[in-house]
Amino acid sequence: MFGRLPKAVWRGMFRALDEWVSACAEYQSEDPSREIATTIPLYREKTLERLERFAATTGTSLDGAWTLNGRLLPSLREIVEVVAAAVPPPAEPDIRVIHGDLCFSNVLYDFRTQQVKLIDPRALNGLGEPTIHGDRRYDLAKLHHSVIGLYDFIIAGRYRLELGPERGITFDVPREPRIREIQEEFLATRFGGLSLCDAASLPISILFFLSMLPLHADEPKRQTAMLANALRLYRELEPTRRGGVEPA
Repeated sequence: MFGRLPKAVWRGMFRALDEWVSACAEYQSEDPSREIATTIPLYREKTLERLERFAATTGTSLDGAWTLNGRLLPSLREIVEVVAAAVPPPAEPDIRVIHGDLCFSNVLYDFRTQQVKLIDPRALNGLGEPTIHGDRRYDLAKLHHSVIGLYDFIIAGRYRLELGPERGITFDVPREPRIREIQEEFLATRFGGLSLCDAASLPISILFFLSMLPLHADEPKRQTAMLANALRLYRELEPTRRGGVEPA
């Protein structure tokens, strides 16, 4: 967020995370069908439930269109349906040992040994039952929401946000070349043999940001920034769904 670590150092961090994800991929669940059944609701259903809470406490419409930086976008409810449809149901090979909240704040990197040490695992399934297994794509999406979603920048207040009429938002996040280089390095990395595209990391990350909205009710501006960031990421998903490229 604030330092100037070289891209080679970030490459080492991503390599260490790949080693951890690959090690976890060796351990299967004894009952993968149950883990699949409890994982599926974490995407569409959980996000809609959280959005209903957000709407009830803020009066925000889930059915009205939004405008982000002058571009018209669908309603939040429609975005959830579109994004959730872009996440294939987990298959048995996806059910492995996972951390459950693999964001940067839970990752410690040892520069001497070039290894990661992880803290605060979720260790619960979609029903709140204790387990160390789950959809490994969930972990990769958590990394995505830190690197591409710039979650930590938003928490630190490093964004520009202006509200307009009729659900209009002007929103910008840091775009320095060094950040883009790190993001490109991340996108080129395979974690546990999976590419981030194969793992549906972008659509899952969008669902993460939407589901977080009621969790940031104590800070309305940051809450709106989370919403704006979900809209920003949805704009990145749109051209991939159409098979095109987002214009500059």
